Amino acid sequence: MKLIPVAAVVIIAILVFSFASQPVTEEYVNAGIDLPHVAVNEDLPSSYDLRDEGLVTSVKNQGYYGSCWTFAAASALETSMIKNGLADQSIDLSEVQLCYFAYTGAGTPYPGLEGDTVTPLVPGVSFLDVGGEGFFTSYLLASWTGPVTEEDAGVTYDQVDADTVLDDSLRYGSDAAYLVGAEWISTDDSDSIKSAVLGGSSPIICYYCGAWDADYTVHPDQDGTNMSLYLSDPSSIPDHEVVIIGWDDDYPAENFDETPPGDGAWLVKNCWGTSDWDPDCNDGCFWLSYYHQTIDEYAIVLDVASSEVYDRAYQYDGGGSTNHDITFGTEGHMANVFTASQDERIVSVSFFLNRNAECDVTVEVYRSLDDPSDPTSGTLCSFDEITTGYAGYYTLDLFTPVDLSEGDLFSVVITVVDDDDVYLPVDTDEVRAGWVEFDTYASPGQSFVSADGESWTDISADGSSNVRIKAFTVDARGSE
Repeated sequence: MKLIPVAAVVIIAILVFSFASQPVTEEYVNAGIDLPHVAVNEDLPSSYDLRDEGLVTSVKNQGYYGSCWTFAAASALETSMIKNGLADQSIDLSEVQLCYFAYTGAGTPYPGLEGDTVTPLVPGVSFLDVGGEGFFTSYLLASWTGPVTEEDAGVTYDQVDADTVLDDSLRYGSDAAYLVGAEWISTDDSDSIKSAVLGGSSPIICYYCGAWDADYTVHPDQDGTNMSLYLSDPSSIPDHEVVIIGWDDDYPAENFDETPPGDGAWLVKNCWGTSDWDPDCNDGCFWLSYYHQTIDEYAIVLDVASSEVYDRAYQYDGGGSTNHDITFGTEGHMANVFTASQDERIVSVSFFLNRNAECDVTVEVYRSLDDPSDPTSGTLCSFDEITTGYAGYYTLDLFTPVDLSEGDLFSVVITVVDDDDVYLPVDTDEVRAGWVEFDTYASPGQSFVSADGESWTDISADGSSNVRIKAFTVDARGSE
């Protein structure tokens, strides 16, 4: 077994323009994940706009705070909810709730996540200014920490400050939807990003926003989206998260203040409002050149389902650690062992793959384990196989749901086979280069890894490591 630490890039404090009168400091974080390239073959149109399909909500304003990451997440989630028939364009998710419960540690922990904490390391920083990135957002949402609607949150973004306190029930008890999928796509795979947009998703990206008054080109006589951005200098660090809502392969290169090497641009929904950004800005969106040199290496596509589909989640991975994975080569096995809290039925399981795409995955569920140190020692009750598309988060509905009795010791076993090395994702203690500290609690007998599926190592015995596997159940009374 080989533990692979991936060095994180040093965090640099940078300026994010919030379009009141002064900029606000926000932290940029490179999570250190090197995403694999995925080749796609799609018959893609030369231009597309999700707004024409009624899949984009209104442009919001992050104000003075460094919270662009939660505005991008809320917008992407809203689009997914509309696409999946869970809401219409009036849906308004709370950016405050995600910021607050990501970093304050408030609220009663979800069972299995006790002791998992995320601590900001910048002295005196409020939860609204800590900042964030897409991988951490995926982990956070997968743990059922939101999203909630702004109405349920009981407070609007323009009413909050560093002293705001949210009700405990908003941490896990009021979700408007559950995250069931997250595709992590290399931004080199532009066709993959376009395919995601064409399918009704709004990918999150991060780019260096620059000084808007100097770098953004305004076309006041142009109807609709009339601002554009291109930077040729690759030395600036991406500092601002937004969502892609379309593209135009023929968007003219001459429309940028600095001329890029060719035509083409992403249509981007920003979070700087409309009139507050620039008096001549029509709609709060802008065109970002394909050739912009400071677009980060990843795009995050989020997918949600109704929060009514499950009654309970079994999970241990409540932290945001990305820089530790276990590899045995081209095949790896990981498992979590849980104890049923009542009579219920397992209907779905989920797992993360941080660094592998287009690989073969088998999912097994065992119940009534004979040996708690061997996750395959019980009765095999469910077996499924899938082939993944991208790195990220997958939820699989079991072909054969598994009935449990209170106190049953059961396991979810995931086997991954790839042409390249398989990296089994581990949630563990980590300091992300001066940004935040992740502390993960584990108990012996929770998480196991194996090279062959027969001899298992208990990685949770160290008190701070778990693999990223979850099981979702419905109550017995609703499982008939």
